Amino acid sequence: MSNLLSNKTIKDYREDFSKKAVEYPLFESSLLKNSMDFEKMELSTFTELTTAPSGYVKIDEIASLSFRLEEIPEFDKEFLEPKSGFGYFALSNSEKMVFLDCKNSEKIGFLRISGGKGLTLEPVFIQVPAITKSSLLINFDLSNGEAAFDLIRTKVEEGGNLSLYLLFENFIGKRFVDFSVQLGKESSVNVYPVFLGGPSSLFLSTHRIYNEKSVLKENLLALLKNNQKGDFRTRVTEEASQVNVKSEVRAVFKDSSRAFISGLLKVKKQAMKSNSLYSAHCLKLSPNSRVDVEPDLEIEALDVTASHSASISPVDEEKLFYLESRGLDREKAKKELSSGFLFSSIVENDYIKEKIEEIL
Repeated sequence: MSNLLSNKTIKDYREDFSKKAVEYPLFESSLLKNSMDFEKMELSTFTELTTAPSGYVKIDEIASLSFRLEEIPEFDKEFLEPKSGFGYFALSNSEKMVFLDCKNSEKIGFLRISGGKGLTLEPVFIQVPAITKSSLLINFDLSNGEAAFDLIRTKVEEGGNLSLYLLFENFIGKRFVDFSVQLGKESSVNVYPVFLGGPSSLFLSTHRIYNEKSVLKENLLALLKNNQKGDFRTRVTEEASQVNVKSEVRAVFKDSSRAFISGLLKVKKQAMKSNSLYSAHCLKLSPNSRVDVEPDLEIEALDVTASHSASISPVDEEKLFYLESRGLDREKAKKELSSGFLFSSIVENDYIKEKIEEIL
């Protein structure tokens, strides 16, 4: 692998980030309270499983896979820089990281990352070379342990294209995700973060786009039940012309689950002829569930297209009545409506569809 960083360079970065980890609060959320003393938890290293389910290929067939710090290629500091206290903590304390250098392929590569006991640190770096098309599904599993800190960085070079599925499931502890993409000129990323359950979830998606004609599409799905809580935030700053940004959230809430969902798209003066959309649509299956949505736009440029939309609604009684009149009981009818609501954003992935059906 070329352009390897020396151990000293990595050490320099980590020392700097370690100082900031002390200065920043681990996370800031009006919904999720920092009731756990994360710094006193036993730190765990994740384990990886490359066996692929039907319809996918092993990750090493479509990407070079590395875990050691000295094998991680050079990234600029701005790309590595976390956007959260828990991201700084993960990057400065983790002894094992995932690096994926993608190859050109029409197949979808599969990787499962499993957390350990206590607090698991899971930094993941994905690189897509110029004029390369790749697709990945990373399945994060936290069926053991109290919490996981995920730092996910994706770099797509000029003319590259990436479809990235991030499935977060089976977590009995708290999960915090710091996600960011760096786009080259005329490159594109379609990312699908999927949160299925878990007592507490925080997803912080932060992007700065400064190369023209680049495309970012983010489709977040969430399904919460019981007393589960979620905080899902997207922040995109557009600083180049002819940029296309589309961020969509679709979420279903059962029982007494709660969530805060927010999106902020900033279009700077130089981002002329850009196209920006943020939308968040929520389906409440229970009157005891609660969700707050805050969509926001800050437009400084002329000659742009920008819009946002949001909705929070219960299940349509007329649609329920129609399905019940066709022989479905009420709970089955709700399940059918909920799955259709979520599947509209992820029509091409049967693996994730099956996972959603299991939870519903």
